[in-house]
Amino acid sequence: MSRTFAIPQVNWDGIPFWHTNTAEIIVTDSNGVVATTTYTFVKGLADDASLLEGVAATEDAYERISQKRDALAAQVGLSAGSTFDAISAQLASGVFKKFAEGTAYLSSDNLPFYYSTGTTSSRKYITVTGLDFKPSLIAIQNSSLPLTIIGFWDGLGLDSSGYYHVQSGGQTYQVRGNAYVVEGGFRIPFDVVSTKWIAIGG
Repeated sequence: MSRTFAIPQVNWDGIPFWHTNTAEIIVTDSNGVVATTTYTFVKGLADDASLLEGVAATEDAYERISQKRDALAAQVGLSAGSTFDAISAQLASGVFKKFAEGTAYLSSDNLPFYYSTGTTSSRKYITVTGLDFKPSLIAIQNSSLPLTIIGFWDGLGLDSSGYYHVQSGGQTYQVRGNAYVVEGGFRIPFDVVSTKWIAIGG
């Protein structure tokens, strides 16, 4: 079954061109049952559009492109209003940070890891691979407690033995041996079955 709905001209004129818009249709049948259907559409410019409509469409297109440009600029560390040439140069320079996120699952086996004291303990762990950068910051969450950071690495500061530290499950470990943060991924001792991680670097 097809339906045709008419939008009053005053409402249609207020909808910007080229944006994705939604229209919600609520129908109540004779039995009082309410059905809600949401439609998605993009307002385009008709072939026989008037000059005024053409001007409005051009202005809306400029605004839409500007919004996308500013969002892209923010992703590469530039301010709003940066030109596409500046964004392109920033992308080519490789100076901006890269970002990745995902879910990691606990290993089935155990490996020895070094505590900050230098002693070792046999622990399960998570391993993340496939990154195209070396992380400079890693934050790990318990999947069932999304606001709780239970693992953290910032790559800052060496201990008296010359090793970086990683915080994991309330313990502090040295990043050496089976614990590593390298170009392409990381491995950290852990004890939570499912974790969400965020890595930033570049």
